[in-house]
Amino acid sequence: MQEFSVILYYLSGGTGILNEEMCDSLWNMNILQKVIDGYQLNPHITPTIKAWIAFSDSLVPSVRELSGLADSLRTLYPEGKKAGTSYYWRDSTKVIVQRLAVFFKKYSHKFTNEQIIEATRAYVSSFNGNYQYMQLLKYFIYKDDTSQLLSYLENAGQDNFQRDWADKLI
Repeated sequence: MQEFSVILYYLSGGTGILNEEMCDSLWNMNILQKVIDGYQLNPHITPTIKAWIAFSDSLVPSVRELSGLADSLRTLYPEGKKAGTSYYWRDSTKVIVQRLAVFFKKYSHKFTNEQIIEATRAYVSSFNGNYQYMQLLKYFIYKDDTSQLLSYLENAGQDNFQRDWADKLI
């Protein structure tokens, strides 16, 4: 548990207590990377740290609750990898749970699981089977401080049905 307090101290800009033994321990856990002049935070650990912080909030549902929701969302997405990439549409349940935790921390828990499932279903079905421009599930939940999921939730029921331009000629 000492490692987690050291991580938080490190993230807040502190360097006074970071000795070689602690840094090596964090490096072995893949939390820090070795660089020329010492160590730096491994950028791949950032989503995990955000999830740790989110789960510390009492308003964020538990891992168990979010696992059920994550599994429901994963079933709505296509199987396999996105064409031309090495990324899976659904990712792992663990990754989706982490994204959901951060989503709830960031945007509050004002949405029900049913609303989230329906928003995800609407998003996926809006592509009519042509998923070329669809976001991976983890990025649909949130990416770079934006969330398509939030947009779909806040704009539920405002679907615009676009007709083919040829239909207008008839």
